[in-house]
Amino acid sequence: MNKLEQYLVALLQEKIHINNNTVYVRRNFQEDSELPCITIDIASTVTNESVERIITSTETVRLKRRSEIDLNIWCNTEDERESILT
Repeated sequence: MNKLEQYLVALLQEKIHINNNTVYVRRNFQEDSELPCITIDIASTVTNESVERIITSTETVRLKRRSEIDLNIWCNTEDERESILT
């Protein structure tokens, strides 16, 4: 788990509830669990367009990264999902 994922889990952990029960925030979905949860998925990519080359006496290459964060909400009923979103 990278730093951003750690911060998001720490920020959200034990702050979201359904019917006075804590909704767990985790990195990966556990298929055997029937408890509502929120999963965090972070994707980071580097594309050719984002590579910047500066030619001097020493060549410098700067990579610009693009990151996307997906928060997935896993619930058993539509009412549970609605209560998390509101």
